[in-house]
Amino acid sequence: MEKELQYDFIEVKEVSDAALLPLDSQTPQMLYFLNEGGSVFYDYITCRKVGKFYAFTQAIIPPSQWEKDKQQIANIILSAKERNHS
Repeated sequence: MEKELQYDFIEVKEVSDAALLPLDSQTPQMLYFLNEGGSVFYDYITCRKVGKFYAFTQAIIPPSQWEKDKQQIANIILSAKERNHS
């Protein structure tokens, strides 16, 4: 018997640009508010070019933690470096 998976995203909406991380304008980023059955989260997505590669980041975090943790998330994203292949 197959299990039926049900996804109940009640609400998904974009959060104001003012809440985004302090990254350069060449780094696209989006912050979404998700309300899934009463559980509320922020879903942060960005993709930053690092040398010849791209570093994709997704962070799912409670809104109450966003202001506290967003600088640390930005520091992690900005610390990505191209691997030395020597």
